Amino acid sequence: MSRDAAGVKGCCHGMLLWGLFIVCSILEVTSVVAATTHQPNFTVEIITLGFVHPTSTSSLVYNGPGFDTAVRDVRRKFRTSFNITHTVLFDPIVKDCWDMGDHCDEMVGRYFYRRSVLPNMTVLIVPGCADAVYLNKLAAQWNLLFITGVVADPVLRDKNLAPTWITTTPVQVPSFVAIFLAILQKFNWTTVYFVSDEKANPFYVGFAASLLAAFKARGHHGSRWVTNSARSTDYGDVLEDFRKISRICVFLGHAFHMKLFLAQASAKGMTDGEFIYFGLDTFHNANFGGFMWENVNISSEPVLRRALKSVLLIGLGRSTSRIKPASLRLEKEWMDLSRDHYNFTYPQNEKPTPYVTGCYAAVEVFAQVSRQDANTRDQRLLQPSLTG
Repeated sequence: MSRDAAGVKGCCHGMLLWGLFIVCSILEVTSVVAATTHQPNFTVEIITLGFVHPTSTSSLVYNGPGFDTAVRDVRRKFRTSFNITHTVLFDPIVKDCWDMGDHCDEMVGRYFYRRSVLPNMTVLIVPGCADAVYLNKLAAQWNLLFITGVVADPVLRDKNLAPTWITTTPVQVPSFVAIFLAILQKFNWTTVYFVSDEKANPFYVGFAASLLAAFKARGHHGSRWVTNSARSTDYGDVLEDFRKISRICVFLGHAFHMKLFLAQASAKGMTDGEFIYFGLDTFHNANFGGFMWENVNISSEPVLRRALKSVLLIGLGRSTSRIKPASLRLEKEWMDLSRDHYNFTYPQNEKPTPYVTGCYAAVEVFAQVSRQDANTRDQRLLQPSLTG
C-alpha cells in the first residue's frame, strides 16, 4: 500500500471512533491515484467539512462533487510538484447550517490534533455556512490558509480579523447589501421594514442581519420581523405592523412564501401603489425559490399580477447566475456524482449552481499556492549545491 493510501486508511479508522466519517468517494480516488502516480516529497492536505443533507446550497450533496473533481484534476496537473490528500469530515447528526456552526470546532479540532502523519502544508477548504466565522478563527490561530467556495463575510475586508481567509464564491452578501443600500438611498427611503424567514435558506437569514445592520449604521430606522414558515404562513400580524411603521418592505425568504405574503397584502389593500416590496433572487434553484413565478395557482394569479406592480425584485446578472462555459464540461459529472456518491438526485430541470464552480475554484487556488511553496522549498534545498 502506498504511503498516501496508508495515511488515509489510518485517518478513517481514527475518525470512526469519534462518530465522524470520510466520504467513500474520496477514499477510492485517493487510494487509486496515490498508488499509480509519482510521489513528490512535498505533501499537502486539504481538510473539508460539511453536512450531507440537502437543506442548503452549502451542503456537500451539491458542492462535494466540485471538490472531488477539482482534487482529481489538480493531482493530474501538479503530480510532479506535490502529493495531495483530501480529507472530508462530516457528522450524521449535523443536518443544516446551524448544526454545522455548533459542531464545526469539535469536528475539525479532534481530527487536526490527532493526525499521526503531518503534511508539509494543510489548508481548510469548505463550502462555508454558519461555520465559516468559527473556522476563520481556528485557521488564524493555526496559521492555515482558509478558503470558502460558497460563503463570504464582511470580516474578510479586515485582515486583522481574517488574516488567512479568502473566498472564491461568485455571490457575496456585501455585494447585495451595497445594491440595496444604493437603491434605498437613491429614493431617500430611510424607514424600512424587514421581514425574514428563519426557516428559509440560511443565505436569506444572514443577508437580513447584514442588511439591517448596515442600514441602521447609516442612521436610518429599520424594523425587523422574523417569521417561521414551518409554523405559520399567516402574515396578518406582520402586515398590520408593517402598515403602522413604514411603506417600504424588504422580504427575505423563499419565493413561495413571498407569493403568499403578497397575496395576503393584496387582500388588505396594500398593493395599490402606496406600499413597495423588495424581493431578492439569486440562483434559480429550488432552495432559493423560483422568483420567475412559475407554478402559480391559477386562482391566485390575478391577485399576484396586480401585486407585482408593487414589487422590486433584485437579482443577479445572467453572467453570474449561469455556470461558466469552462465548467459546463463538468456539469453532468457533478450531477452524476451527487447522485452516485452523495445520494442526492437533482430535481427535473434543475442544474448545479455556480457555487459548485466556486468550490472547484477554491481547490485550484490552493493548488497554485502549494506549487509555489513546493518550488520555493526545492530552491532552498538546491541552494547549497549551487553555491558550492
